[in-house]
Amino acid sequence: MNRIRSVLSRLNKNNSIIALQDASISLVPILLTVTFLLILSEGLALVTTSPVVDSLRNIHYYFYAFFPLIFTLSLSVSFAKNKNIDVASFVIVCSGLLVVSMADVIETFEQLRTSTYFKLLPIPLCLVTAKIFQYFSTKSSLHILKSDDMSLHLKRTFNSILPSFITFVLMFSLILFVESLWEIYVESNRIKPLGTNDTGSLLNLVLLKLVFKLTWFFGINPSHVFGFLQLPYFESFIENKEAFEAATQIPHINVPGIYIFTDIGGAGSVLCLLIAVLLYSKSRHHIKVAKLSILPCTFNVSEIMHYGMPIVFNPFLFVPFVCVPIILYLNTYLFMWLGIVSPVVVSIPWTTPSVLNAYLATGGSFAAIFLQLLNLAIGVFIYLKFLRMLEASHLDETVITNFSHKFDLETKNIQALQYRNQQSLIRNLDFEQEINATLLKVTDGELMLYYQPIYCSNTKGITKVEALMRLKDKRGKIHPPTFLNVLAKAGLSTDIDKWVVNRVIKQSQDWSEKLSDIEISINISPNSLVSLEFVDFLVSMNRQSRHQLSIEILENQAVFEEQKINDHLKLLKENGISVLLDDFGSGFSALSMLSTLN
Repeated sequence: MNRIRSVLSRLNKNNSIIALQDASISLVPILLTVTFLLILSEGLALVTTSPVVDSLRNIHYYFYAFFPLIFTLSLSVSFAKNKNIDVASFVIVCSGLLVVSMADVIETFEQLRTSTYFKLLPIPLCLVTAKIFQYFSTKSSLHILKSDDMSLHLKRTFNSILPSFITFVLMFSLILFVESLWEIYVESNRIKPLGTNDTGSLLNLVLLKLVFKLTWFFGINPSHVFGFLQLPYFESFIENKEAFEAATQIPHINVPGIYIFTDIGGAGSVLCLLIAVLLYSKSRHHIKVAKLSILPCTFNVSEIMHYGMPIVFNPFLFVPFVCVPIILYLNTYLFMWLGIVSPVVVSIPWTTPSVLNAYLATGGSFAAIFLQLLNLAIGVFIYLKFLRMLEASHLDETVITNFSHKFDLETKNIQALQYRNQQSLIRNLDFEQEINATLLKVTDGELMLYYQPIYCSNTKGITKVEALMRLKDKRGKIHPPTFLNVLAKAGLSTDIDKWVVNRVIKQSQDWSEKLSDIEISINISPNSLVSLEFVDFLVSMNRQSRHQLSIEILENQAVFEEQKINDHLKLLKENGISVLLDDFGSGFSALSMLSTLN
């Protein structure tokens, strides 16, 4: 089990998976709004026939018609941040590719709403485009502005023009090729044979559920893509309805309404997961999403759970999301085959709440309520196993929250902290336990700054001090900053560096006027210097300081994105901040940085 958990944990921390999950989570506010409007419209429909009801329903209808475009915008922003490429340029490229590629394919709104191609395109489009865009963005030969006189923001925007153009042309050519293959595939009627007229087959319905759940897992509503596969089952339902009205034996078990017993609360039986979260979860994020989903899941609207947990693109929840409905279907089939529960014979609105929908759909069978509750318990039990593995793979939220609040770090978003830099740095569960232990040790203790004087032999005096971080534990013992490497691997380098700079500025304000000429040197992680926002922060703090600031780049961490760091170092020098390499030659030396520091 530990090996399975370790494998799933590594998959869950893949950079592309993280980007896909972040894009899904960012959709939660708008999904929550649209879901609320849908529930409101269904409630109003019970008491009025006002045009307002249709207007509210249309919001839901048109939202999901244009959902692929909305999803593309969210994906492109997430991938741009994940790949550290220009967000605006990448969003324009991805959304432009989606719109242009559909121009010749879709002519009417109905074609847009029902287009399988349109629904399937966003994820592979953004995934492939991100890799191509990132590759060309690193080519200095494609950069238009190379002068250091320009601001980095302006340089980055202009230097994204050629990579954007090349990426657009390459991706559009690829899309045209894929479209031609798609047309051949559709015209050859390869999809239609996937359907079946043998609605009584147990295996056929299991395969149908497998296809639907796999499609949902990748963030696509299967009803919009494979809805035609259900058509034969609707004919079976009509026969069930006629037999019920004629008081004869019900002929079919496999009808569309069986989802009432297999997908309780929405696709994947997410009501089971919701209950599992409320019973077990220690994750504030998971609990918050579950609470927000209580009302929607009551009416079988599951998108908030799908995109908020998230379930989509989540390796830990993939197995239960796919398997729970299939297991519940087999259990339901057994009960109906034995005659304990009546098959579905009454058509009811899909938003009818659980328990009530089981009773009504079977023509008033109390045994159906028992079966649905039994299925619910089975689903909760299965989801619990995988939910525990999921949360065991995450850092301890309580420790992280206390750490963030105690040191007033900007990383308040627990999920962002858990996922940051995990692809290359967090390798296994043992290391995550080390991070938890380190965070707890720092939180229970006190971070302190000591100022080491630097003596100048020429002036025969102290001209500079170096700010050194130390940890005072709860017993009063002072420890060297060995914990910094662990915090760096947790993605906290920039937050710690900001805390040190803020503390230096605050403490130096109380120093005597006689020390106003003393320069203060601060150790900075190279990871922090990748961020333009951090560089701007340093420049701003240097202007506020009574003392001249300088930085020493820690060489105990590997230097990635060297060109970007060099550009940022030039910006710091232009703003009066001198830069040194700390203990050069003792760690991950970057010889090309020496010319920048001259």
